[in-house]
Amino acid sequence: MREEAQAAVRAVEEATGVPVLVTDDPSLRTMATIKPAKKGAPAHVVTYNPKFVDLADYLIAFQCGFALRLFLAPDTSRFEFGGTDQGRQTAGRLLDEHLKKSGLKLPPPTVTGLRDQFFDGLMLQLRSMPIGLRVDAWVRKEYPGLHEQQDDSARRQLAENQQVLSPQAKQIAPKIIYEASVGMSAAFAAFWERMLSDPSVVVPYRVAGILALGEKLLWLANEIPDDAAHDKQLVEAWGDQIGVTGWFRLIPFEA
Repeated sequence: MREEAQAAVRAVEEATGVPVLVTDDPSLRTMATIKPAKKGAPAHVVTYNPKFVDLADYLIAFQCGFALRLFLAPDTSRFEFGGTDQGRQTAGRLLDEHLKKSGLKLPPPTVTGLRDQFFDGLMLQLRSMPIGLRVDAWVRKEYPGLHEQQDDSARRQLAENQQVLSPQAKQIAPKIIYEASVGMSAAFAAFWERMLSDPSVVVPYRVAGILALGEKLLWLANEIPDDAAHDKQLVEAWGDQIGVTGWFRLIPFEA
């Protein structure tokens, strides 16, 4: 582990008094994740997919940034994110209406799987992306030695995000869900346009007519104070802007 990643780990351990355990898991469906210690757990657990071992130091620091924001926030501002039954049901209704209007007939188990895929994916984006922009800004400032890995990770994520702009994705996804997801990806692209000084990364979203929503989300991120105490406000503001208020809840985090 490089010194920068070790420093991020130490920052979490010093802020919380709890050790950080780093492990890998090839079955992980994302690049990396963190499970903050709670209710007497002996350690915060950072897990990364070994497929991205070349980015491991950045991924570790990035996940540590989430933990730092959680534990440096006032107790009343610490939260966990969860989707609601109402949100899942609404996503299912929108999907049923969309499929009916499109004349697409799919087996019920397939429709249920699509509903869960759309809903869970959207909630994951909303949980991680707005705060993730702030964590990336912190990594950029605090750990210059990780810039190369950070940029590489961002470009991989940018390429992956653009897959949802395919005609097939637009055809199968309900309009509200599609635009909410692509809008958040556009905000991610607009953020990295500035960080990478590369205007080309937002072009696909401009062509798709969704860049304005992404820029609005990024504007909200810039307008809301960037300290950890305002992370709840940021997530709620993004949720309202993309039209999914009531689809999620912010649950008090109990350490």
